[in-house]
Amino acid sequence: AHVFPYSERPGTVAARLPGAIPRPERRRRAQALRECVRHIQGRVWAAMQGRTVQVVLETATQGRAETYAPCRLTRPMPAGGMVCATVVAISADHLVVRPTVENPS
Repeated sequence: AHVFPYSERPGTVAARLPGAIPRPERRRRAQALRECVRHIQGRVWAAMQGRTVQVVLETATQGRAETYAPCRLTRPMPAGGMVCATVVAISADHLVVRPTVENPS
């Protein structure tokens, strides 16, 4: 999830609406939402451990699973392709995957 505090833009209808939430409260709410997202992400990623995912390779050692989760590979593969990979570990900000099959159909 992409979370950010709302800010009014001069000249927009939203900038003229009454009852704006104070900026400190916006920041607090955005932080609370980010924490909720991290908690849910951790549970979802934990459930992926041991499963096979398709990974689009952005570099030789990094890519994105079909769920858009960032992945780090246990061994380099040719960048720009896809691999099937098994989720072998979970970090706070990425899945660790072991490539199993190159160029899945």
